[in-house]
Amino acid sequence: GLPFYPGSKEMEFGSAKIDTDEGTNLSMNRTTTDTPEKVVEFYKGKFKDPQTFNSSADGASQAQVGGKLADGADAAVIALREKGGSTTQIMITIQRKKTK
Repeated sequence: GLPFYPGSKEMEFGSAKIDTDEGTNLSMNRTTTDTPEKVVEFYKGKFKDPQTFNSSADGASQAQVGGKLADGADAAVIALREKGGSTTQIMITIQRKKTK
């Protein structure tokens, strides 16, 4: 449903897939040297009616986008950079409900 961010690297133990009676939950954790805002800008066009949020506090910055994907799955991308950090952590979650 969502591509990996260009040039990003998977974090150790960075991905999981959980199948339940209700559907499938996917989570992926990656890193990049790009800013959180640039990461969210890349993903924003992949959502129908994206909802975005940016914040910064105590030198850390966070940006996120969420909503529905073209296939109807719920998804969110959160990008976080700690104060003084040189990398941004990207957390992607996708939830697909089973069709009845």
